[in-house]
Amino acid sequence: MKKPSKCQSPGDSSISAKENDAQSNRSRDSKVAPKSEGLATGLDETEWKSRLTTPEIVLKEIRTLEGVSYYHGMVARDLVESKLTRCGDYLIRATDNRIMEFEFILSFFNKKRIHSHLTIKCDVEAGKWALGLLSVNQFSSVVDLTNFYKTNPIGAGFFLKRAISKGKYMIAHDRIKYSPKDDLLGTGNFSDVFRGKIELENQMVNVALKTTKLLDDTMDPTKNVKANKIKKEMIQEAEVMSQLRHANVTSFFGIAVDRLPILLIIEFCNGGNLQGHLIKFGDRIGTNERFLYLHDASAGLNYIHAMSITHRDIAARNCLISVNGFVKLSDFGMGLKVRRNESAEKVAEDDDGKENKEPKLPVRWMSPELVDTPDAFSKMSDMWSLGILAYEIFTNATKPFFNLDDTDVMQTVKSGKHPPLPLSMGPDLIRLLKDVLVAAPTQRTTADKFYNELHVLCTQKGALSLNGLTINQIRGISRKRVEHVTYRKLSYAIRMVTREIGVMHHRRCWLMLFGGERSEVSSRTGSF
Repeated sequence: MKKPSKCQSPGDSSISAKENDAQSNRSRDSKVAPKSEGLATGLDETEWKSRLTTPEIVLKEIRTLEGVSYYHGMVARDLVESKLTRCGDYLIRATDNRIMEFEFILSFFNKKRIHSHLTIKCDVEAGKWALGLLSVNQFSSVVDLTNFYKTNPIGAGFFLKRAISKGKYMIAHDRIKYSPKDDLLGTGNFSDVFRGKIELENQMVNVALKTTKLLDDTMDPTKNVKANKIKKEMIQEAEVMSQLRHANVTSFFGIAVDRLPILLIIEFCNGGNLQGHLIKFGDRIGTNERFLYLHDASAGLNYIHAMSITHRDIAARNCLISVNGFVKLSDFGMGLKVRRNESAEKVAEDDDGKENKEPKLPVRWMSPELVDTPDAFSKMSDMWSLGILAYEIFTNATKPFFNLDDTDVMQTVKSGKHPPLPLSMGPDLIRLLKDVLVAAPTQRTTADKFYNELHVLCTQKGALSLNGLTINQIRGISRKRVEHVTYRKLSYAIRMVTREIGVMHHRRCWLMLFGGERSEVSSRTGSF
């Protein structure tokens, strides 16, 4: 029998060394490879052919495994280990090894109560698969391999028993369609967002697809730890977002990790972002409508804080306008986990449109305590950013500290100063915001208190009105409701009931009682 030739170098503890993002800049080979399926969703035929190095049998197996419940895709091994809790628990995952080749891994919990990770090798010529340590047994598919070891031992008397399914929010790449060239909606410091379609109930539905700029082909084998950290954080963020249901938070549908690029799949808000709307309509936006925007944003922030989640990048550019005209908090993932570069050099926000290799921190929206300690995010740092968002809303998205350069901005913010609040806000709102834009984080108003006081103020001023809304002038947008009253009336009661029970039960109560504003996708499927 011919010795199996491996798809990659062996090693049970292989971890991703390099992630090739479909949206990163790269040089293209002029040669055309033999026709085969592309490994990265959304690439045009020329591009994926120029980059294809994975054997055809491996590509076909990837496609097959995407429909298998216990195939978890490109998930870091420390994440899957937490799912393997009983002797015999197992799953299949994928990784790029240290020489940047794709491989499958069988992860399981053995009888010694230790997590094991065995490389699955491929005999390309024979079209067979085998475990690295047991290459004498070869199989036509990875599924056949796992089925065999349910009744035949791996080692001395150990059998695979319980297959661990991936979460419902894990979505196969083959269900997603988009073009990196033609469907780019926007690009930010940490991510690119594309318009795409996802297959649900035999029909294609519009969604937004977010990829990270931090995983690209500039990574070399020495940075595999960084690459895996980024992948891990994206998946953890997906797990958090899968729990969120609120009219003023963008709906999350899933994450595609079966292969690169990793894609976060969120609600497509065809009204664009609030920053663009404020700039476009300018002074045509009335004061009451501006109050409505802030009311929406504060409702969303109040909700995620009640769920023990911080946003960390509140700004008009990260507020989207949904098809129903609601302003929704967005962009929880890419900026959320970003840290300073290894030299700990302070990096300021750059809005000049130039390409920057290193991600930059949004210092013009950052609270004073984050200038020296950018990892010290908290609910109170979100509240400062909400105050800066209010400034944007009432100044037609004027850049905070527009008259200062980045270095001066950092020093100004560090001293506890904020942009001057416009008189058009009125004295009552300025008073509320003064309690938010306080240098000491412990003295800032909480999201719950701010939202409730703002709601009272808006009610007294008659600001919660649908008359003359400029958002209804956006093509395809129609707002017919002022707010989701259910959230406001029940949120306080739920917090009181669940205070002694804990956060997890709190989250379940939200999921059971609040349906939220159903998006195009969720209204068809009955779930997010």
